[in-house]
Amino acid sequence: SKDVFAKFFAPWCGHGQHLAPTWEALANADSKAVIAEVTADEHRALGGEYGTQGFPTPKMSSKDDRSGANSHRGARSLGAFMSCIAWERTRTGTAPCGAPAWSGCPVRGPCQLAGPQRAPSSG
Repeated sequence: SKDVFAKFFAPWCGHGQHLAPTWEALANADSKAVIAEVTADEHRALGGEYGTQGFPTPKMSSKDDRSGANSHRGARSLGAFMSCIAWERTRTGTAPCGAPAWSGCPVRGPCQLAGPQRAPSSG
């Protein structure tokens, strides 16, 4: 079981086309998470279920909690995406977006994921 980082996109969208090489590099660089693509035109219901409103929308889903997915709202670079994956693997809870990182979190500064606000567990 692995974390899933999925890009919801539309093939006709210029922003999605621009992100495609970075997403492909991510898929080739990280084997500890499933890197997926969801075509919005073909999977409208799934996009709606995950609250996708624009394209492309990268969403991270934890292997430990499949009840939802967090939208990546940070930089759209290979390094930023890899940081999100590393953060998902090392966290003990989901920090509210904008909260300072806690010990063990590789992301320093504001959180790059916006999602359900749950306090970090005490260990």
